[in-house]
Amino acid sequence: MKIESFGLRPEIEQKEVKYTFEFSDAHSRGLKAVKVEDVSDDAPFLLVDDTAPQYTNGRWHGASRTFGAGDEYLKWIYQLENSLRVYRFTITFADGHELIIHQGSTFPNFMKSAIRHMFGEKY
Repeated sequence: MKIESFGLRPEIEQKEVKYTFEFSDAHSRGLKAVKVEDVSDDAPFLLVDDTAPQYTNGRWHGASRTFGAGDEYLKWIYQLENSLRVYRFTITFADGHELIIHQGSTFPNFMKSAIRHMFGEKY
């Protein structure tokens, strides 16, 4: 298993953001379910819950719902210091075997500032 990409993507015209995730499996094992959670805070926050996952060109792709400026989940965007977020991938294969992968990502203040500006903030 390899996490190929993950990130926070702006939807500029809608003034929203969403997460996108992608992984590959060199063995192309059948999938039963994929869950992606942000486990950075006290309680995990569910971003993706794919109960019918499929590979496309050898990769699984998932996306969260969109989040706007007032969404409680995005309160970390308004903190001025850099942020480290940790995502937990829970991958359940067709045979019932489960694999859990934790993947961290740093969000520097300049990136968060650009999102805040998109949301209409001045800092």
